[in-house]
Amino acid sequence: MITPAELDKRMEAFVRDHGAVLKGFLHARFRLSDDLAGEVMNDALMVIAVKMRQGREPSRPRAYLLEVARNAALDRLEEKRKRLKAETPDLETVADSADAADQIAELDRVEDLRRLVRKLPDEQRRVIELRFLNDSSIADTAKILGIPQGTVGTRTSAALRRLQQIIAEEGGTLDWDIR
Repeated sequence: MITPAELDKRMEAFVRDHGAVLKGFLHARFRLSDDLAGEVMNDALMVIAVKMRQGREPSRPRAYLLEVARNAALDRLEEKRKRLKAETPDLETVADSADAADQIAELDRVEDLRRLVRKLPDEQRRVIELRFLNDSSIADTAKILGIPQGTVGTRTSAALRRLQQIIAEEGGTLDWDIR
């Protein structure tokens, strides 16, 4: 066992050595929001701190950290999926509501938009997913992608133009404001 002061020093050094890689891994692999990535990082670092405190440091700390973070991210995403499923009304409830047709149409439009976004080039798709589907700010999107804020704006504009082209090619129209 190590002292709390020694544990603090080791964890500070560990985060300094591996924190940026961990954050990049979580954003690249799982496309987590900054808040969720922070929670997963805390979960993973707590596991590492317990190991250090017990004097059982892994022989390959970065690989171990990424494995722990991967498992923590999957756990958090599963929790989020279950929560969303619980919050999403079942079809019977939606059908019983007075505006069921409007709700179903909105769900269809959102799913159509997700399908269209998947057709964008990777750089544009990632910006749109972060900005509009994950509700990240321009600053957060720039930070996550490691690009200037102006580039986020340029890619967003290009992606929206491309989405309009894709929709037109499929014979539809973009009849709501997604900016």
